[in-house]
Amino acid sequence: SLESMYFLKYGTLKSMSEQNLVDCSWCCGNQGCNGGWPYQAYDYIIKNGIEGESDYPYTAQDDTCTYDASQSFTSISSYVETPSGDEIALQEAVQNEGPVSVCIDA
Repeated sequence: SLESMYFLKYGTLKSMSEQNLVDCSWCCGNQGCNGGWPYQAYDYIIKNGIEGESDYPYTAQDDTCTYDASQSFTSISSYVETPSGDEIALQEAVQNEGPVSVCIDA
């Protein structure tokens, strides 16, 4: 959803680095390849920004964090959470905020 929001704001589609989050967002509660939550990734991005895929490519494994703040191309200032199971709140978030991240317990 963050890439979509970036596109809506700047008109350019840019791929953000998943590996940056896998390696570096442990400080916010994520667990690398063992998983995590979008809000923890967003907390990391608020504090640090995020690199693009081309600067911090995906390796499909936990690695040492090599984040380079000078390569960060975007950040966010906040995010909105909707109550679990509240379809109306989800619709309003899409209408008022734009693209959303969802988690499905399957």
